[in-house]
Parts: sequence; structure tokens; C-alpha cells
Amino acid sequence: MDPAKAQIDSEIQPGTGPETFEEQFYEAAWQKMKRDNYLSHTAGLDVAVELIGSGERLLDVGCGRGEFDEKVQGRFQEMHGVDISATALEFARKVGLIAQQVNLNTDPLPYPDNHFDSLISLDVIEHVLDPLPVAREMARVLKPGGRILLQSHNIRYWRHIWAIIRGRFPLTVGRAPDDLQLQSYNYGHLSNFTFSDLEDLLRRCGIQVTHKIGTGRKPPKRLTTRLKEGLLPEGFKREFLSPGLMVAGANG
Repeated sequence: MDPAKAQIDSEIQPGTGPETFEEQFYEAAWQKMKRDNYLSHTAGLDVAVELIGSGERLLDVGCGRGEFDEKVQGRFQEMHGVDISATALEFARKVGLIAQQVNLNTDPLPYPDNHFDSLISLDVIEHVLDPLPVAREMARVLKPGGRILLQSHNIRYWRHIWAIIRGRFPLTVGRAPDDLQLQSYNYGHLSNFTFSDLEDLLRRCGIQVTHKIGTGRKPPKRLTTRLKEGLLPEGFKREFLSPGLMVAGANG
């Protein structure tokens, strides 16, 4: 057995540590990242920073180590975050988040209705068992007119389509370290989204979508390829050439 997988498997044992499997799963991953000093990467981080605006209170759902929140310090009077991992929250508190441990599969968000001016959740919604009640909780704690940004992987990305054509289901995990991917088949990704799917999810929660942005796409290295891509419609590039998708909207 691969030594990295054996080490991670030894940290995920029924009846020890956190109460649920998903809590054990992500806590083991964050413990590994802490030991290796791994800086997680989120495509679209700069786009989110530009779109989120400012206000009294911000909530980061699935805040991880608080990379996004560190970039918007000073824009909000209070920055709050929730995450399933206690280790992740150790990092988040160091950048100024008022952080609480929450399992989105079982726990409501521990805030009153209409509490936040802005809410962000980057690369989280695909990890939960049922995205709809989680999205409804996000809408509940957001003020009327409040801003929301969700990001996930784009199952319509051309490499994923090509994988299906070749007879393989696409792995959407992206840039997580190889030894962390060994924890599961697809590193905890349970749902897949296109832009239309994520847009419909928000609309079912009363969110009016204002922006749809492709994330994670790197400019081609070859000049000829860049020129060819320049001829493509922006909508096509967003839908098929972007590994990530971000949808922004306003509540109500």
C-alpha cells in the first residue's frame, strides 16, 4: 500500500475523533496540509475579491484557512467564517475571522435571519450531501439585497467532456496534492454543476443572478492557439474552456 494512503487511512477510523465520517475525512486532510505547510489554491480568488464589495458583515461558508478573507480585510466591520475542520479554523482565526465549526450536512448556519451583507462560498457546494438546503441556509442569513458568490467546478469543461467520450468519468478535484486525493475517489466531490445548474440552485432560493464567470482558465502558451481562442465567443469560452464556474447574485 502507498505509505501516504496508509497514513491518511490510519487517521480516518470509525469511532475515533470527530463524530461523522465527513468530519474525520476533512480533518485528516487539513492535518496533512498543516504538517506539510500546504497552501490551498482557489481558482477565481481575485475575481471574488473584486466582486464581493464591502459592508458591515461578511460570512465565508467553508472558509478553510481564510485565504479569501485575508485579501478583503478592512472592507467589512466583521468577518465570520464556518468550516467543518477545527484545524482549518485555527488558520482562519489567525487572519481575523470570527470562526465556528459547522457541518453543513447536519447543522444550520448559527446566525439569525438577514444578518450578513455579503456571503461567499468557494469550492464548497460540491462537497455537501444535498446542495439545496445548504443554499437555502445561505439565503436565509443574507440580508435583502445582500451579495452572494458561489464557486464550483464546471462539469461542462472540455476536458471533462473528453473524459466521458473516452469512457471515463471525469475527476474534478483539480489541484489538491496527490496524497490528499488518495483519501477518496474524487476528494469528496459529490455533486457536479454547469452554469445553468448553479444559477437554478440560487434562483430556487430567491437569489437574483447578476454575474456568471468562468474561472481557472490559463492563457494558452502558443500564440496560434491564443489567436484561435480570440475568435471564439466569450460565452463559449466561459462554458467549455473554464474548469471552474462562479455565479454571483443578490438576495431577493
